[in-house]
Amino acid sequence: MNTHYTLQSFFLLITLLFVYTSEVTALYYSRPTSQTEKTRVIVTTDGEADDRASMVRFLLSANEFDVEGIINSSSQFHWEGGKGWNAFHPVEWIREYIEYYKKVYPNLLLHDKNYPSPEYLLSKWKVGNIKGDGEYRERTEGAQFIAKVLSMKWKQ
Repeated sequence: MNTHYTLQSFFLLITLLFVYTSEVTALYYSRPTSQTEKTRVIVTTDGEADDRASMVRFLLSANEFDVEGIINSSSQFHWEGGKGWNAFHPVEWIREYIEYYKKVYPNLLLHDKNYPSPEYLLSKWKVGNIKGDGEYRERTEGAQFIAKVLSMKWKQ
């Protein structure tokens, strides 16, 4: 096999993996139907360093969205019970980040009254599949919550 072709394929695969795993994922996205309606989002995250940085940016722009959910999930690289590099980060970091948000919340409100309250954000935080790589059969609290949000949308 041509070494150049193999390396080129390898770098393409790594690039695709990076694109799919590098940011907090907007699982559900709905376009607003008017200027005053906000985009509805459900955010999923596996808690890696890049996701944590993206969560900070997301929370600081949460006034722009109708936050439907914040769901912890595993990834193909990190899951509960994984060892070494595959070890999953405890889910409590989201509560910690929302506590940091709570500290700056009064200042955020000075700029825009549409920032969601820290209590509201905590009510939208659920734990999804964190036990296995790609596990989808177990109906976790997060999975049930996503299904509920999506079914409510279809009923509207």
